[in-house]
Amino acid sequence: MNNVYINLKDINSGVLNDIFKNKDLVSVEELVDKLEDYYAEIEKQQEQIEDLKEYKNQYCELYDQYCR
Repeated sequence: MNNVYINLKDINSGVLNDIFKNKDLVSVEELVDKLEDYYAEIEKQQEQIEDLKEYKNQYCELYDQYCR
């Protein structure tokens, strides 16, 4: 089966530009793989943000005077 390619010039997306840099033509398979990786990284960062928020809340409960 032949690969299907997408011309990124036709898509105005900062995210895709960041992922593929200066590539103009990518296969659908490569696009899906990269987007899955990108989404996994976002999920990881969101978990870290939630952990930091929880840490801040715990800190504020202990040291209320610093969390106004």
